[in-house]
Amino acid sequence: MKFAIAERRAPLPCAVFDTVGPPLQQERRLRNAANLGLTWIDGTRPDWRHQLAGWLGEAV
Repeated sequence: MKFAIAERRAPLPCAVFDTVGPPLQQERRLRNAANLGLTWIDGTRPDWRHQLAGWLGEAV
């Protein structure tokens, strides 16, 4: 498996932005995303902007 690597030789941050909600949020998918180091952002929640902003802040 190939990963995008930044100049500092670390994997680049990556997230799933889910605009569908519960039908996609099966435990298997959430677990696989976590195992791959992906953040799952639920775009159907009212606070998705806050969650996205927090993830962007951590990513820099």
